[in-house]
Amino acid sequence: TDEYIWLGVFDGVSEGGGGAVAASVASESMNAVLTGSSFDSVLDTGFAIFRRAHASILEMNMVHPEYGKMRTTGAVACIDRKNHSLRWFSIGDSAIYLFSKHRKLQKLTIEDTDIGILLAQGKISHKAASRATIGHELNRWLGMNVHPDAIDNYVRTGYIELHKQDSILLCTDGLYSKLSFKQLSRLISNEADPEILIKSAIQSGSEDDISLIHAIPDIKPSSTLISLKLVLASMILMFACGFFSGTYVHYRMKESTGEMRHILREGEKSEESTDSLTIFKTEGNEGI
Repeated sequence: TDEYIWLGVFDGVSEGGGGAVAASVASESMNAVLTGSSFDSVLDTGFAIFRRAHASILEMNMVHPEYGKMRTTGAVACIDRKNHSLRWFSIGDSAIYLFSKHRKLQKLTIEDTDIGILLAQGKISHKAASRATIGHELNRWLGMNVHPDAIDNYVRTGYIELHKQDSILLCTDGLYSKLSFKQLSRLISNEADPEILIKSAIQSGSEDDISLIHAIPDIKPSSTLISLKLVLASMILMFACGFFSGTYVHYRMKESTGEMRHILREGEKSEESTDSLTIFKTEGNEGI
């Protein structure tokens, strides 16, 4: 819409062939929510997408047992075009990355695995995580044995501001699981070809399905941002003026204080001041 851009990637977890069906159901649920009833906020809309997808998958599991236990991961992002921000939602191990204008790659989502949580907590390195042979099993997904109204408790969400030249990557684990963080950082740029990303993952040994969206929001400086810059410039100018005027006042204060001390010393030397101390008060623009 004029206000929002919604993006979503769903990666079916195969168990009896139902993974692809679950991913398709989740995608259709997202479209249904976005084209149906409106919600009060982006946050409510995002959770509604996951609730509907989860409920639909649970229903499909009951109606079509021949597909096995259908499950899927999900990564959904909403770009706020007017406020230049991103709200993201995730469950499972599909990922959302932010590639900033400073050419820095940041993973926004957390993998819902034991290894993913340890990695997010900084307890293991990316290199150690890629070498780990256990701990990669999912502990959260759409279609898990949880009531639809309670799935919100298992969906992770976050919010960040966007800046000019930022880009966003949504992808399944088939892309990033075989590429190091350094490789991804090098491959992703505003001109990145999705085919290059996919071929690089395959050449690195990926045999999993790969889905990705590389979004480059058209972020332009807003009038509010320009106004803030002007205010900041004014504050700096005021500070500079205040500093120099303060320095001048301090100099005048020292001058006036010196004059006062001179008067006091002269008064102490006089015969009239031998038994008492006479204090002279001087007044001026500086308040001395």
